[in-house]
Amino acid sequence: MITQTPIDVRYPDCDMMGIVHHAVYPIWYETARMDFFAQMGFSFLDMHAQGINPPLVSLNLQYRNPVRYPGPVIVRTRMTFCSPKKLELSYEVWPEGAEVPAASAVSFHIWTGPDLKSLDMEQRLPQVYAKIQAALDAPRWNVPERGRHAHTPVLTFVGKSGTGKTTFLERLIPALKGRGLRLAVVKHDAHQIEMDRPGKDTWRFSQAGADAVIISSAAQAALIEHPARELTLNQVISRLPEADLILTEGYKSERNPKIELHRKELNRPLLTPVEELVAAVTDEPLAVPVPQLAWEDISGCTDLIQSWMTQT
Repeated sequence: MITQTPIDVRYPDCDMMGIVHHAVYPIWYETARMDFFAQMGFSFLDMHAQGINPPLVSLNLQYRNPVRYPGPVIVRTRMTFCSPKKLELSYEVWPEGAEVPAASAVSFHIWTGPDLKSLDMEQRLPQVYAKIQAALDAPRWNVPERGRHAHTPVLTFVGKSGTGKTTFLERLIPALKGRGLRLAVVKHDAHQIEMDRPGKDTWRFSQAGADAVIISSAAQAALIEHPARELTLNQVISRLPEADLILTEGYKSERNPKIELHRKELNRPLLTPVEELVAAVTDEPLAVPVPQLAWEDISGCTDLIQSWMTQT
């Protein structure tokens, strides 16, 4: 379920340049959140009547482009996670005619009773909880362009150069395989790569004009293509064999869930917007509301990925 809440941009909410002040956005998100629950059929008034509260624990904001008076804007809201004790919503601010959102946010809440103590929503109001679960946003794994992998989860690993992404994945892959998962891995290379060798039969076929060449043996098979332009990630994924999980290294600009690898010594901010961040692998605490794993915690990362797969 995704709701679209129209918001009027008021002049008092703007600075002297007519740009909406950053402190106004949380009010918009609160308005959109109330609208989301009302459209779902369990409004804030209904919650209060049942003695239920979902207080805000944290709000993570991303600002991309300024919103100017007189607007208007639309706030798109969806619920991205809900458990008997917690829930998460995400928001995007879309100015009229915009091709990308001007701002986004993720809010985290807990379910509490009138005493503001945590409660189990599924036990307290099972029918209401079922309704809330039904409002969870549909899994993002429905991408027809990916062919047979339209419904296969894709998890991207990103990090600054020199972080150690490949080494970490080299340790993680055997752990995931040990859980019985069929894995495919896609590596993005920003440089010109040469997969074939001059003089080899496959090279000679390509030189003769073949658009694609497959070489196959009892142990390995490889497809070599010569596309007119770089393939998109979805096009690459559509060419993969059957898999339960697809890992990619790179592709940081793709809007896929990500685990970011961070090193204190590099002294660089995170690359990933918080709404796309599943977890961080880090050697120092980070101010992000996602699980943070130590570099050596391969088992913990494997557990997290399996749990994430069940939630998506």
